[in-house]
Amino acid sequence: MRNIVVKDPIAIFSAEYIAHRYDAKVLVLIRHPAAFAASLLQRQWNFDFSDFTTQERLMAMLSDSLQGDLVAASENPGTERLDQAILLWNVIHEVIVKYRARHPDWVFQTHECLSAQPVEEFSKLYDAFGISFDDGDLDQIRRLTGGSSVAGRRRDSRKNIGKWAKILTPEQIAKIRESTEHC
Repeated sequence: MRNIVVKDPIAIFSAEYIAHRYDAKVLVLIRHPAAFAASLLQRQWNFDFSDFTTQERLMAMLSDSLQGDLVAASENPGTERLDQAILLWNVIHEVIVKYRARHPDWVFQTHECLSAQPVEEFSKLYDAFGISFDDGDLDQIRRLTGGSSVAGRRRDSRKNIGKWAKILTPEQIAKIRESTEHC
């Protein structure tokens, strides 16, 4: 059996379709709002929210407040990147809250938990998805998360957890916290 991973924050909106259409087991990986925002800001990504406002099923899942925020953002493509990141995180996480209620069989995991204890948490995920976990997997996880050089880059998952605090200003962090704490 092949296991396919879709690593795309926007794919969350297709998760129910993918799960139903392909009888897929679903893992929803949840990022800290500041880590999510820092990632988008670093890459200087902009988001066109008009893509969301034309999707009736998606809009129906969202609170009136978020619907209004999406319409406003779609009408103002010059919205500051930080505000775009906050809005996108809020939309994603309002959908995640609904999915948690509707799909108790799905696995919901935080990025930070995986990063803090990769061997233990990946072992649990392998088990949850019925995948055997052997010494080769253990070695691979340790190599990819423990500070070894991979493709010319060092990646230490534990050090990556708070990386956003070095990227964002205290004002940005406060704005993110205030704007996402309801989720």
